[in-house]
Amino acid sequence: MNILLFNLLNYISIENIISAYQYGNKNGKDIDIFILCKNDICYDRTEIEKFDFTIVGHRYFDHFLKSFDPIVSEPLLTGRLISGLDLLQSTQRLRSLDASDATVKHHLNMAQQVFLSAEHYEKLSLEIALLNLVFSLSYYYFADYYANNKKVILFSYLLEKSDYLLKKAFKTYKNKQITNTKYYSLKNKISYLLDLD
Repeated sequence: MNILLFNLLNYISIENIISAYQYGNKNGKDIDIFILCKNDICYDRTEIEKFDFTIVGHRYFDHFLKSFDPIVSEPLLTGRLISGLDLLQSTQRLRSLDASDATVKHHLNMAQQVFLSAEHYEKLSLEIALLNLVFSLSYYYFADYYANNKKVILFSYLLEKSDYLLKKAFKTYKNKQITNTKYYSLKNKISYLLDLD
């Protein structure tokens, strides 16, 4: 394990960590770390140096798992254990579950919540606001997918199969090509899709 990562896990408090997984693009500029913790937090996302931490409290883990939420499904399906308990049984359970109306509803609710978070960040950081719009749009497309399909999928598959809007939004964020015009154009399109007008 990377020394910096080990120190960061100690900072978060190793005794609170049930499990930690590294996942995502292994060749990217950042390193994605999923942490299942004993704390009662629902969900948190923290960036420290080159590490992006996604932290989920144990009380909410099962809900995110049954809902096929990518904050849990991505690390379970693509990650590797770096500390704590192996979640192999949860991964097998995730693969055996079928999407339901509740799955679709969860993703639509998350799309709306994350969209509202984007509005909150507009004045603070357009980059963070855009990231939230990309997440919102992703949740919308996950909901659309699960309305017609039963098995869990990865974001990379969703991105590959999605229309131009998600691909363009993701590329804009990744390439840091953020302008007010691009941001508000995307925001209006997502608002229309989510029927928030």
